[in-house]
Amino acid sequence: MAKGSKLLTADRIGMGMVVVGALAFPLGIAPVGLIGLGVIGPPLLREFGILRDADDYTRLAMYRAGFHSMLLVVLLLLANRIMAFYASSLPAPFGIHGLYFTLEFLIQIALVVFAVSYVVQYWGARIGVARVLIGGCAFAIISSASILLTQRDMLQTIDFVATFGAFAVFAIVGGFVAWLTLQRPRAGGGVLLMLTVLTVGKLVLSFAELDTLPEHIRDQGFFWTTIMSLVWALVLFGSLGIALLRNPDPA
Repeated sequence: MAKGSKLLTADRIGMGMVVVGALAFPLGIAPVGLIGLGVIGPPLLREFGILRDADDYTRLAMYRAGFHSMLLVVLLLLANRIMAFYASSLPAPFGIHGLYFTLEFLIQIALVVFAVSYVVQYWGARIGVARVLIGGCAFAIISSASILLTQRDMLQTIDFVATFGAFAVFAIVGGFVAWLTLQRPRAGGGVLLMLTVLTVGKLVLSFAELDTLPEHIRDQGFFWTTIMSLVWALVLFGSLGIALLRNPDPA
């Protein structure tokens, strides 16, 4: 199957489940399960032999995506185990309340890495990265709009406007980088790496600001929230940028 072919029907149904799960995300854990099934359901059915719609090209992309996801999750689990073992020797923030990489975070990043790797391999770096960026913007907008609409009474007007403004900026920037990636893949890769550096720099600076927060706020897991945000930035922006620079796959 050549790069750029349409997704198989099962994968399109899976994408629909992800969208529905994103819309219902504020309702609880069930939508998260729907998102997970949307991502891993089709490949799971293929492995059991229930679906026989995949050729060698699709299966290879699926297997490599699973391998990438497994490598990252195992690495983070090992980090958890090592930090737990040496907790008494680590700086206080690393071991506070026994918080490390949480189970929810591991599930989320495993699903995202699998989906992103599969899309990039299936369509090639140029088209794949562009579609990941567009999909990421759409997912963020859908999720944020759903959360804001269901919790509007709990938000002050200024917070409501600021949140929508932040996601609007995210969508505009993501859309521009997606367009740039399609036109000039290497330039798009360079912008993604620049965004990675800027994001990592901002997160590193936020570590210093944690010392200025009251102790009861620091104890709520802000340190590990920042650490996990750092991993997201490296895994998403960094890996996509490197994929474009290594294999721009020009039109």
